[in-house]
Amino acid sequence: MQKPKDIPATEEELTSAQPSSQVQEDSGASETKGDSCNVSPASNDKGQSAKLGVSIALCLHRIADSFGIRISEKAMELGNSSTLNEYLQMQADNMGLQASLKECPRRFRSKQLPALVQYADGSFAVIEKLHGQLLEVWNGDTAAVKNNVIGLEQFGDWRCSFASIFKTDSAPFLSLTWFTGQLGRMWPIYSQVILASILIHCFTLVIPLLMGIFYDRILPNLAESSLRVLITGAIIVLAFDYLLKNIRSILVEKAALLVEREAEPHLLREIFNVVHAALPSSVGHLTHAVQEFSRIKTLFTSQLVLGTIDFFFLFFFLFVIYLNSGILFLVPAVISFLVLLVSLVYGFFIDHTVSAQSHLQSRRTSFLNEIFHGMESIKVTNAARVFISRWSSEVEKSGEMSSKYRLAQSRCTMTTSFLGQLNSIGLLVVAFSLIGSGSMSSGGLLATMVLSGRCVAVCASVANLVTSYLFARRSYKDLYGILQLEKESNETSHLQVENVRGGLAFDSVSFRYYPEAPYVLENISFSIQPGEKVGVIGPMGSGKTTMLKLLACLALPTEGVLLLDDHNMAHLNVEKVREFMGVVSQSPVLFQGTLEFNLLMGARNVSQDALEHALLISGIDTFVSKHPLGLKMPILEGGKNLSRGQRQSVAIARALIGDPPILLLDEPTSSMDSAQQRIFIERMSREMEGKTMLIITHRPDILKIVDRILVIDQGKLVADGPRDAVLAKLAQGQG
Repeated sequence: MQKPKDIPATEEELTSAQPSSQVQEDSGASETKGDSCNVSPASNDKGQSAKLGVSIALCLHRIADSFGIRISEKAMELGNSSTLNEYLQMQADNMGLQASLKECPRRFRSKQLPALVQYADGSFAVIEKLHGQLLEVWNGDTAAVKNNVIGLEQFGDWRCSFASIFKTDSAPFLSLTWFTGQLGRMWPIYSQVILASILIHCFTLVIPLLMGIFYDRILPNLAESSLRVLITGAIIVLAFDYLLKNIRSILVEKAALLVEREAEPHLLREIFNVVHAALPSSVGHLTHAVQEFSRIKTLFTSQLVLGTIDFFFLFFFLFVIYLNSGILFLVPAVISFLVLLVSLVYGFFIDHTVSAQSHLQSRRTSFLNEIFHGMESIKVTNAARVFISRWSSEVEKSGEMSSKYRLAQSRCTMTTSFLGQLNSIGLLVVAFSLIGSGSMSSGGLLATMVLSGRCVAVCASVANLVTSYLFARRSYKDLYGILQLEKESNETSHLQVENVRGGLAFDSVSFRYYPEAPYVLENISFSIQPGEKVGVIGPMGSGKTTMLKLLACLALPTEGVLLLDDHNMAHLNVEKVREFMGVVSQSPVLFQGTLEFNLLMGARNVSQDALEHALLISGIDTFVSKHPLGLKMPILEGGKNLSRGQRQSVAIARALIGDPPILLLDEPTSSMDSAQQRIFIERMSREMEGKTMLIITHRPDILKIVDRILVIDQGKLVADGPRDAVLAKLAQGQG
């Protein structure tokens, strides 16, 4: 077999490679100047007594230990032909950490630790802790260096910091405590936003006061010099106002970005933790719910903060009007109250409309996903007209609801505008008598009109805030409902198995997707011994695939117990269990990226030999070796540039790559031709000795691999025994 590109094939190649120190900054993340970093994870420190540090593998082990993560030497071997940045990112992904490869700072801060650094001689060290002005460094021994330019000059011009991707939080995600915690965490930024907003609102008084002075003092006396001074001062204030508004916008976006960086991955993590079978059946609905999280984030990170500040300044403006015009302040006060009342009433009436519109948008998203995923089937069956008609119906329903919403919003805007005009008329009527009695000047009236317009505008913005709140509330309900679904057992309190022999058992297991549905599996009991190879056959819809989903922890039994090596799987850590299972689903999915990414995306303990072994057994070594990019060959979304047989082979290789003791295969050869299937069967029979295998199939040839057959029919186990005996019995029944 021709070796795939960029994959060292021998242990000597791995241990002889030397680490490269040529790293440069590139868009916030460093890249090596050479083609590869040639790191040596498998090397030891023999003969390196003159070196200042240790190997990169030992440093990564040290970092993993500091986070309580266990990794193996085999995992360190993979990716040696990659650039240093790629290698570190791969190892960070394997450890479940986030790596940040950047320029070495002049002074380290605690949040940048632990950090991997490199000496001039090519060896590595870990900067672990900050103690005052000293850094604690591990380079095989513990040392201390000064946290300044002189102390750090012994290291290269780059460093790689590691951090947990998902920070544990005592507050439940999306709870009120979580939101207040986020606001508290962002308080240093929001305090600056509040200060900027106070100054911006104070600067708002400049124009009204300038106009009042102009009409009362400057214009009657034609005081040109005074006008020049006032205009100059006003321009300076307006320039500061413009600058502060820009700074406030930057600060608000910075706070929103910080929340997004933590909350968006956390949200996806929470969804991944939901039991797969409990997730909504509509991918479009799930996608829409996640996308709508932006409404919640925007409301709590910007709109609510700025809206609250504006609302409190409404009373400040009314107070200024009172000082300037006395009783005249009652007019804008009453009008402002009416605008607020209209906004709240408007929000009450559109609440149902918002709910219906959100539901219709979710349906439209789901329908579009169906169309685009099934475009090929639609075209070959000439069904375009049918789907266009269905889409027209969806657009019509959504359009009617959108029209109702827009009409309601338009009426609210018109009512607000009408009240604003009434405000001007009311001011003129009341001011007429005040000016006539000498209690107020015409300049004071003009200043009051400008300020009262500002009050009405602040109240009108409440309507937008109410609308944002209603949409965010609906999005929150949908998303919170998804997050409350049954979770997988990934908590650290669950038992983390370290060694799996491969024994599996169903003990009176029944399953149905929801309480009112019929049982898909009913009272199933059997056991599989470690190393036993079992085939599962039966008619379509009999529950075979559901059985595999239960074993792969993609669904939880409705009744009964699943056992792994005599352990109740409900008490085991699901992520840890999956490390010992290789699963090939009936319809494997590939992701946009490279072939290497699709093979290694979930790998934890993978050696170079295991990778090549998986390529050989699955049969993809033939087309990988022919491609000029080898494992770096691009894969389009869904694997569209590969045939169904090739996609299935990639899925098989992905399942075998970690050398798991348990293999769960659902129709693994359904897309293979007879030649491919024959080669696959031969290789699996020869290479999978000692592994537990459960194969679901409709093809009799692949049953040559198994020793035993289970027959499932209508959710019940109707036969269980040695392969030849079961097949003979089935043949007699058909005869």
